[in-house]
Amino acid sequence: MQINELWKNQKEFNEKVIGKRLKDLSQSEKQYWTKELILCLISECNELLREIAWKVHRKEDIRIIPSNLLEEWIDIFKYWLSIGLIWQFDAKQLWEEYWRKSAVVEQRWTQEQMLNRFDKIVAVDIDGVLYDYPKEFFKFIQDKTGIKIEREIKNYDLYVELSKEFSIPVLSRLKDEYRQSGYLKKGLPIDGSREFLKSLKQMGFGITLMTAREYKKYKRIYGDTLEWLRENDMMFDGIVWSEKKEEAVYRSFPNLAFAVEDNLDNANKIAMLGIKVFLLDKSYNKGKTNNKVIRVKNFDDIIGRLK
Repeated sequence: MQINELWKNQKEFNEKVIGKRLKDLSQSEKQYWTKELILCLISECNELLREIAWKVHRKEDIRIIPSNLLEEWIDIFKYWLSIGLIWQFDAKQLWEEYWRKSAVVEQRWTQEQMLNRFDKIVAVDIDGVLYDYPKEFFKFIQDKTGIKIEREIKNYDLYVELSKEFSIPVLSRLKDEYRQSGYLKKGLPIDGSREFLKSLKQMGFGITLMTAREYKKYKRIYGDTLEWLRENDMMFDGIVWSEKKEEAVYRSFPNLAFAVEDNLDNANKIAMLGIKVFLLDKSYNKGKTNNKVIRVKNFDDIIGRLK
C-alpha cells in the first residue's frame, strides 16, 4: 500500500470525527485537537505497555501475543499520523524529514562514540573556513533582491557592512529566509578546505567542527549542514553547536590541539582560553591578535606549520 493512501484514509476519517475539513481548522482548533490526540496517544502507549508485561519485578508469567502488539501499534500510529494531519504535514514531508532527522540522530550518536577515541583533537569553524560565507549569502541576497555585492568585505558584522544597502529589519528577514530556505545545502566550499580536512585526518587528528548556526531556532539547519558536509566530502568526527562556540568547544575539549577560525574576535576569545588558533587571513579580520593566534595565508600554510 502506498503511503499516500494511508494519509488519505486517515484524513477522511479525521474530518468525519471533527466535523470539518482539516485545512479549515483555526489555530485554536488545531491546538485543541493536538492536545486531545496526544492524550489519546499516551493512552494507547500505555495499552502497548500492558501487552508486553513491562513490570518485570512482578515476575508475571504473561504470554505476549504479537497480533495484540500489532493492533496497539497501529492505534498508536493512527493517532501519531492524525497529529501531523492536523498541521497539514504530508507524506512527502515525512519522507524527506525522516531521513534528514535520521542523519542528525546518527551524527550525534557517532560523535559521542568517536571523539573520545582520539588523543589529539582540533576544532575547525564551518562558515568562512569550510563554507564560503559570506559570499554564498551574498548570492542568496542577489537572487532575492537583485542587489549585487561584489566589494571586499571589511566588517564581519553584516548589519554594519551592509547598512547602506539594507535596513536592519530587511537584512534580518533575508537572513531568516536564507537559514530556512535550504540554501545552506547548496553553497560552495572554500577552495582547498576538503583537502585540508583530509590532511588533518591523515595526521591522526580527530576533527570537531564548530558553528554558531542557530539550529535550535531553525530546526532544519542541522540536517542541511550535515547534507552539505557529506555532499562535499568533508571529513569530520563531530560538531559543536553554540552561539558562544569558543566557550562550548573549550568545555567539550579543554585539551584541544588547536582551532582554525576566520573571525578575529572568535579567534582571540579561543586564544584567551590558552588554545592555539590559526586565523585564515581575510579582508574582514584585520586587527590586533592574541599572541596565541597565528595568522596564516591558506590551508597549506597551516599544514606546513604542523609538519
